[in-house]
Amino acid sequence: MTAQTWPMVKLDSVTQIISGGTPKSTRSEFWGGDIKWATPKDLSNLQEKYISKTERTLTELGIQNSSAELLPAGSVLFSSRAPIGHIAINSVPMATNQGFKSFLPSNRLDANFLYWWLNHNKAHLQAMGSGATFKELSKSAIQRISIPLPPLSEQKRIAAILDKAYDLCQLRRHALKKLDVLGEAIFHDMFGHIEQHNKNIHITKLENIVDILDNMRRPITKKDRTPGIFPYYGATGILDYVDNYIFNEPLVLLGEDGAKWGKLEKSAYPISGKTWVNNHAHVLKPNRKKIIDSFLIFFLNKTDLTPFISGTTVPKLNQKNTRQIPIPLPPLAEQERFAARIAKLEALQEHHRQALAKQEMLFQSLQQRAFRGEL
Repeated sequence: MTAQTWPMVKLDSVTQIISGGTPKSTRSEFWGGDIKWATPKDLSNLQEKYISKTERTLTELGIQNSSAELLPAGSVLFSSRAPIGHIAINSVPMATNQGFKSFLPSNRLDANFLYWWLNHNKAHLQAMGSGATFKELSKSAIQRISIPLPPLSEQKRIAAILDKAYDLCQLRRHALKKLDVLGEAIFHDMFGHIEQHNKNIHITKLENIVDILDNMRRPITKKDRTPGIFPYYGATGILDYVDNYIFNEPLVLLGEDGAKWGKLEKSAYPISGKTWVNNHAHVLKPNRKKIIDSFLIFFLNKTDLTPFISGTTVPKLNQKNTRQIPIPLPPLAEQERFAARIAKLEALQEHHRQALAKQEMLFQSLQQRAFRGEL
């Protein structure tokens, strides 16, 4: 397809750029009204293009006593600091705090087209930010930005294609989330709730079913961190490759510290072969006459281990507390049956992950072609 040539126009010639504001927090009469009031936090966990709810709301008096303005539905919200680049279209009238430069598109610009253009150019817009404490994209900088302006009908066509491609990615993400929940459902069906162990299943402590091999590690030297041929593991998986190795058998690693302990997205994973392990993970050798590795890993990853974490500056799952983690111990035959079901589930998850990766690459390609006039 021959690339289309479109005029480039300044953003402020096809939109009205609106800054936000915050009323005094000490004035209760300004807060808790019917007016939605968005902050970058409201957009940070948004999984779709549209926003209709906000954590906090304003009263009419709050709007009148701040620099915030009520944006009509269909405006494009863009966070211009802390951080730069959160984007949404409001489906209901809404105000924002001062962390936004929002856009009211003219009749020459489709809001959905602008949304996807901002999304595609997010990295460039972030690089335009300035400031020492935190980066901010000023109104004057935004006014200098030029965007392509195809005919309105073409804008709508392009936005519709990108919408459909993104929706396909979202469907795949939702499928992965449901499969993740399905694993817990299988565990619940066979053994009871993960956090509320079935009374008919023996509960033991982790120290009774694993050997903790932490004392076999040695300090990491500069030479150890140079590229080599053996995997190097820590609290969050493979970090690098090093020349030395310390373990040469199938083991289970359990993350010991790091930022993840606030959420515990993934804490345990298997390793095998010649590997190096740093001091940010506990090294567990399961007694395989009592417990299967995959059963242990699944349980550790799905259980809230925060009660066993100590420390405030650097939260840590120390070895003493690790030994006390309660572990359900159903018969090996039941563990094997569970492991077989989970293996099938994980194979399906991997299929969806690979499919999602391809869809995301296609979506990125569509965006690039769209704004080059090649779609």
